[in-house]
Amino acid sequence: MENILIPGGKLELNEITANKEKNTISYLSQIYDIDEDTGRVSVAMPYSEGRMVVLSIGTHYNAYFYCKAKMYHSKVKVVKRYKADNLFVLVLELETSLRKVQRRQFFRYDMIMPVKYMPLDEALTVVFDRTGEIPEEIINRNIMDGQTIDISGGGMKFVGCGFKKGDRVYIEFDYMLGAAKQSLKVTAQIIDSVHPHDRKDIFHNRASFVNIKNDDREALIRFIFEEERKRMQLERRM
Repeated sequence: MENILIPGGKLELNEITANKEKNTISYLSQIYDIDEDTGRVSVAMPYSEGRMVVLSIGTHYNAYFYCKAKMYHSKVKVVKRYKADNLFVLVLELETSLRKVQRRQFFRYDMIMPVKYMPLDEALTVVFDRTGEIPEEIINRNIMDGQTIDISGGGMKFVGCGFKKGDRVYIEFDYMLGAAKQSLKVTAQIIDSVHPHDRKDIFHNRASFVNIKNDDREALIRFIFEEERKRMQLERRM
């Protein structure tokens, strides 16, 4: 595998289903071990909503491996399960060669955190696209407080005021990656903006990042995986 995959590396498993109308189920996991002789990859059994998800032997998944700011895809098959060092492990057989890919869709991680946002008119959109910045005095006058519902490497869903589909919005989002504070400042395009079923005074806004820098996306993906790892460790202790 040309040393692309290493123990501790992160991956996402997406269920392969023949039903095109069915929503794809995704899981986050981490590489536990690699058998260089067989090419098989052992990964931690994923958790979802506080429970371990035992993936069946013989099932097939699209696997996306995150390695050194790059992403690689392979179709995989679950061939074995075992327990090691109090960790439940899946053994995956790579059915296709690893291929570097660029993804349009990313795993959505449920997380409630503060976010700041500001609607952009056409003039401000042009300013940000050209300079990567918006004058601070404009931000201070117009920025609003919201709350994330989920985040991914490609966008986020957040609670805030209502928008029209296609509107541009400026987003500021602070998070901790290890001991370092990270600040994401990016524009996004509104995909949909709807009332939750029990509230008419707020909107749930799905937004896709526009021209996010690769380093910013990679840091955000690392943060998501670190948060999932912490959650998995906590759930194992419960």
